[in-house]
Amino acid sequence: ALVPKPLAIPGAYENAKFAYTQASEHNPSSPEPHLLLAQLEVANENLDLARNYIREALILKEDYADAYVLLARIEVQDKNIKGAIASTETLAQIDHDNPAVYLELGILKSNDADSAGAIEAFSKALELLPDYANAKYYLALELEKVGRKAEAKERLQELLATNPDSVEIKQALE
Repeated sequence: ALVPKPLAIPGAYENAKFAYTQASEHNPSSPEPHLLLAQLEVANENLDLARNYIREALILKEDYADAYVLLARIEVQDKNIKGAIASTETLAQIDHDNPAVYLELGILKSNDADSAGAIEAFSKALELLPDYANAKYYLALELEKVGRKAEAKERLQELLATNPDSVEIKQALE
């Protein structure tokens, strides 16, 4: 927390790196210090080194969900949407009952002009959590993009019933 701007406390990066490296040496089978080092490198704006630490964490724990979350965040920050999608798809395999993962995957696929993939991801989020308003909204937008206007309108009307004051939903319906 003390490494990135606006704080950027002198010595914070070096002290944190030393502490996390020591933790890794004292517990070499744990992936957590590697993930902490990756987070530190993100704060220090060194995304390549952060990716290396994530790889080390994943060598120790192949299904380390937190590592895939951070990797997706790094890829988005580095404007590598395909890399973020790949990381989030792996996360979805690990955490397959988490509707928020599918929402994120849908948003990433939508940003990559993959409407079919986005619709599939948003639909999966709604399968897991039928009242997930954000998933309904984004699904409606994707359905409209591919010409499935009646389905999009139905989703938006469902949302409007539970959010009658939402200007955004009313605008989307128009």
